[in-house]
Amino acid sequence: MTSPITVLLVDDQALFREGLRTLLSVQPDLEVVGEAANGEEAVRLATALRPSVVLMDLQMPVLDGVAATRSLRDLQPECRVIVLTTFDDDEYVFEGLRAGAVGYLLKDAPSENVRQTAHNAMRSFNARLSDAARYTGKSDLAEQSLRALRTRFGRAPEGHAAAFLLGRLRESQGANSDAKTWYDTYLHESPGGAYAAEALAGKMRAVLKTDGSAAAEPLAQEYLKRYPTGVHAGTARGILARQ
Repeated sequence: MTSPITVLLVDDQALFREGLRTLLSVQPDLEVVGEAANGEEAVRLATALRPSVVLMDLQMPVLDGVAATRSLRDLQPECRVIVLTTFDDDEYVFEGLRAGAVGYLLKDAPSENVRQTAHNAMRSFNARLSDAARYTGKSDLAEQSLRALRTRFGRAPEGHAAAFLLGRLRESQGANSDAKTWYDTYLHESPGGAYAAEALAGKMRAVLKTDGSAAAEPLAQEYLKRYPTGVHAGTARGILARQ
């Protein structure tokens, strides 16, 4: 029998940690081995407990998640950090990835998404995604790395993730037509994947910028149908209100 993936939860809100621990307790292949309320505690506990995966909040007192992730990258390079964020904020997410995180999750993600992301984090592929993300200040290198991963893995889960990150990267560069294509690729190949909600929201934003609110309306309706309380529901409602 395969040993469960050990997980350390890091967030300054005790209620959130308790809720996340409860959600993960129903996943037999995940085991929460500890909790930390700030980055400094996270580094100390991760060094002592040596978890496989750390779910790391980004904004915390004492030591924030970016700094803690950077420390863990140096002290425990075998530990996979997944950053947690309330909002889909490119700046914070990519800061975490540049610091050494292998992926990110929105805090309202269902437990199955957490499970899937944790399993993906254990693959060597994700370390290469992290390396690519560190080049976001040099967009040509980031895109080159992600396109190489997409070519290598094709329609395997790793290839899906590369397509999604290419969409995020191209959107951050203002290349909305290209971003729309990559988001659409992800949604077509992995409609129930871990990043489906984010890909749909990204495509909605890209279409809004390239083709206007009328073209984005069907995507806004689809988002609200699938994720009525999602992080981007307000954006979707705003698009519909324009019609």
